[in-house]
Amino acid sequence: MKQHEVDRHNNMSTQLGMPRGTAANRLRKMVLFDILKRHNENVCVRCKKEIKSVEELSIEHIKPWEHEDTALFWDLTNIGFSHLRCNCAAARRTNVGKPSCKRIESPEGKSWCRTHKDFLPVENFSKHNQPWNGLRRDCRECEKKYKDFHRYGE
Repeated sequence: MKQHEVDRHNNMSTQLGMPRGTAANRLRKMVLFDILKRHNENVCVRCKKEIKSVEELSIEHIKPWEHEDTALFWDLTNIGFSHLRCNCAAARRTNVGKPSCKRIESPEGKSWCRTHKDFLPVENFSKHNQPWNGLRRDCRECEKKYKDFHRYGE
């Protein structure tokens, strides 16, 4: 790209307060939502309720195409509109067309250390409220090594 084009894109991004591509995609979504409203098509394919704002609008594939058929990605009859929350909830619930990602059950009294790549006694782990089992993902020994390395470079 020539320097004057780079300067022009930078000026547009500065004026818009965001990258030009981001602004263009937001504008497209606003135009699409306006058209959907005018044609009374702003109805969620999942919950069948009205989509009331552009922030709620999500464009989704009705049949999953990933790990299935790439043609489904481009098939306009496979496109639906939904609330963003309905689309995200459906993505969390379904494993259709996706490789299995089932969690391996830990042996009784053990948890997986991602650094050791082994099951260790739960007493070796600190508590943490976010993971599914309430324990950190690394054992205390691995956490200490990590912290010492980043603190002292050892």
